[in-house]
Amino acid sequence: MVNKKGFIRTLEAVFAVILLLTIIYTTTPSQEIDISKPNIITQAHSVIFAEISTNQDHRNCLLNEIVTHGALNNAKGQYSGSTVPHICVQEINNFIEPFTPHGYVYLAEVCNQAKSCLGRNIPAEKSVFAESIMLASDNPKVFRVYFWEE
Repeated sequence: MVNKKGFIRTLEAVFAVILLLTIIYTTTPSQEIDISKPNIITQAHSVIFAEISTNQDHRNCLLNEIVTHGALNNAKGQYSGSTVPHICVQEINNFIEPFTPHGYVYLAEVCNQAKSCLGRNIPAEKSVFAESIMLASDNPKVFRVYFWEE
C-alpha cells in the first residue's frame, strides 16, 4: 500500500488526458467547407465587367437609360422578383448569356447603393457568387452579377 497515492495520481492523469482529447475531438469541425469561388465564375465576372467598363453603349444603358433599379433578367425563371423593362437591357442580357458557365444561372442588377436592391429574392439555399463594379458618372450606379448553380 505504499504506492497507492502514485497509482491514483496516474489514474487521474489518464482520465484528464482522455477528457481533454474528447473535448478536442468534439469541438473541431469534422470537414472543411470550401467556400472559394470557382475559377470559371471568376473568369466570367472578369470578362463581363471588362466589357461593361469599356463598351460605351452598355455603360450608357446602365447609367442613363435605366431609371428603376433592380434585376436585368429573370435568371431562367428562378428569380421571383420583377425585372427592369428596357430595350437596351436585352442587349446586355444577350452579351452576358454566352459567358454564363454551364450549369449556372446568372442574375444582374443595377443599383444606386452598395447594398443589393433585390432584397431577399436571391436563393439562400444555394451558393451564390456575386461580384460588382461601380459605374461612375453624375449619377453613379453599382452593377452586380450573381451566379448560382441551377
